[in-house]
Amino acid sequence: MDPITQQTILAAAGAGGDKVYVDDVFSADAYKGESSNRSIVNGIDLAGEGGLVWIKNRFAAGNHVMMDTDTGVTKYLSSNTYTFTNQTGAITSYNNNGFSLGTDSKVNGGNNDHIAWTFRKQPGFFDIVSWTGSGTSNRVLNHNLGSKPGMMLMQCTSTSQNWFVYHHSLGATKKLVLNEQYAEAGDGGDHLNNTEPTATQFTLGNSVYLNTSNRTYVAYLFADDDAQFGTSGNESIIKCGSYTGSGNSTDQEIDLGFEPQFLLIKYTGPAGQAPWMMVDQARGFQGYPGDNLDTYSIGANATNAETYTGGRVRLTARGFKFKSEGGSQYNDSGKNYVYMAIRRPHKPPETATEVFNAIAYLGNQSNPRAIAAGFAPDTVFGRRTQSSGTLWYDRIRGEDYYLNTYSNGASGQNTYYINQFLSNGYEVNSNWNSSATSNPYNHYVFRRAPGFYDVVAYSGTGSVANHIHNLGVVPELMIVKCLSAAENWRVYAAPLGATKALQINGTGGVSSTSSLYWNNTAPTSSVFTVPNYDGVNGSGKSYINFMFATLPGISKIGSYTGTGNAINVDCGFTNGARYIIIKRDGTGDWYQFSTTMGISNTTSPHYFFNLTAYVTGTNYINPLSTGFKVTSSAPAGLNASGGTYIFIAFA
Repeated sequence: MDPITQQTILAAAGAGGDKVYVDDVFSADAYKGESSNRSIVNGIDLAGEGGLVWIKNRFAAGNHVMMDTDTGVTKYLSSNTYTFTNQTGAITSYNNNGFSLGTDSKVNGGNNDHIAWTFRKQPGFFDIVSWTGSGTSNRVLNHNLGSKPGMMLMQCTSTSQNWFVYHHSLGATKKLVLNEQYAEAGDGGDHLNNTEPTATQFTLGNSVYLNTSNRTYVAYLFADDDAQFGTSGNESIIKCGSYTGSGNSTDQEIDLGFEPQFLLIKYTGPAGQAPWMMVDQARGFQGYPGDNLDTYSIGANATNAETYTGGRVRLTARGFKFKSEGGSQYNDSGKNYVYMAIRRPHKPPETATEVFNAIAYLGNQSNPRAIAAGFAPDTVFGRRTQSSGTLWYDRIRGEDYYLNTYSNGASGQNTYYINQFLSNGYEVNSNWNSSATSNPYNHYVFRRAPGFYDVVAYSGTGSVANHIHNLGVVPELMIVKCLSAAENWRVYAAPLGATKALQINGTGGVSSTSSLYWNNTAPTSSVFTVPNYDGVNGSGKSYINFMFATLPGISKIGSYTGTGNAINVDCGFTNGARYIIIKRDGTGDWYQFSTTMGISNTTSPHYFFNLTAYVTGTNYINPLSTGFKVTSSAPAGLNASGGTYIFIAFA
């Protein structure tokens, strides 16, 4: 059952009322400053529900800015210092779909890149408590987190002093300091009165840092593994935990039960001179299993600009792991670390425009240039309509890496195509923004979402292996490419079954050497299987799997039989298909058609995955409100009598 249908049935049955997803309560937004009043629209209701916004200029030194709806818009805290600041012009309002910014350069500096993390109040995820100190011990304060906090960040909002951090892995008798690199230390009972917080309360001692008479304070409370979210109301979206570093002796994975989009990690000591490391998918983890690039990181306790040195964090479908030793900040052998992790978006889409866009534009040589997609993309692929190849970029590998569909080459590196991924699109550079041609660039942009699309990067084992994915349904199309060596693209298509495979970078028909590709095993709603074969699972090699499924009204994967006459292909759409890929199971090219190239009743320009050619003056595909029409003039690669054709279409 697809996620939208499941959600509808649960709602109709009255199963717990409205469902809450991580998409509703957290957002990581990468954006470029404008030095003028503007709004960040991320779908988070801060005006009605309340919450915290945490912003850092990525490429310039300066304070972190932390502002919340309890404290207002006239002061901010900084995770990197013990001071608070009375100042306007940073966040000017909290809105029902995000927040508005003033002209403060720390949050909106002209042409500066920024990252904003938004946390909305929600039981089981996040809460804010404000109070005025009393100077008395054993003082009990109520909160609305609804579960025992996994971590609390606490600070004075009326005078300058260090942050206090409680992490449940260390307990109420220990503390960390957010604005310093210090190791864990005992607090003598002054801060939390040596009392563990509960699902409804926490207790203060008579600490000068948290309970001085007449001073004001705020606490940011984060839950741990409270499984009440998602379509079925049984998923957790945040986890606060700990682990012991393994160094480079093992390929250690931290199992969260979900793939994270945000991590805050701290080495706790002894002699804990290591920063609070912040990494997230919005800025990109910049690497895949087996490569040597470090992870983009920001130190919560530092004013430094973003860096990508010192450690290599890699994402998995159930958590995160480290390349080599991961650096002292993440994975030194025998050292202890605490973390907070937040799940990647998992809300089922309701419309195609939430997860797919077909974009055409003319280059203007204004580099870098922002291309609006309407959402935060996970994959961008496309080309210029003149003779050139189709290049694939994705957020998991980072903006520097591409794959070429007409080549079997390994993942290449080039900074002249995509400059960076943004919260509402992506930036292109000179190779995808040249004004030397009047022909447009055609790009196809996808966002990972349950029931629609997922991406998994994995390491080859050289033996039969199952790999977890988060598509949530059975994949109907899997496109697998080796990243670290020259290997052909391999394609699984459900209409052909698990005993056959296609190849994108060629015209060949299906290969039935099943044991070489899918181990005669169809994927399930949670795993896909690969055998001992260099094309999909060579020992020590790195791979990526792009997975699609049919999501009613948004995408359709299927097949049709050629007749030589006009064929109406019903995809269940209402306004036709915007993008169509077709391949015959026998010899033939990989055709691509889109509305941005032009699909009409008289013409259907197209290009191919396996060729650089761009073809005009043909009439092979016509519009159809429910999908698309294959015309009688289409060649054997699209409509030979008795031929079988695999397609994927997007509304």
